[in-house]
Amino acid sequence: MFALAVRVGPNLTDEELRHSIRERLADGRLFRAHSGSTVRRGTGRPCDVCGRAIEKASIEREAQGDKGTYVAHEDCFRIWREESRREQPPPAHV
Repeated sequence: MFALAVRVGPNLTDEELRHSIRERLADGRLFRAHSGSTVRRGTGRPCDVCGRAIEKASIEREAQGDKGTYVAHEDCFRIWREESRREQPPPAHV
C-alpha cells in the first residue's frame, strides 16, 4: 500500500477537498477511481483522500488502482469518484 502525502485539515470544505483531489489527479499522486471498491467498517488507517483516520464507527472504502490500494471515508470516496469522472485525461494520439 502506498501512502499519499496529503496536507489537509480536519475542517476542510467540500470545495477545498475537491480542489486537492483535482490537483492530485492531474499530477498523478492519486489514481482515477473508476472501478469498484471494497466496503467495510473503518480500520483506523488514514484516508488517502483527506488524511484523517477512518474510525471504526465510519465506513471505509478500499480501491485498487495503478498506484496501489488506497482507502477513503465513504464521503471522501464519493467526491473522489465524482472528480475522477469530471477530470478525464486527454485522449491518446496514435
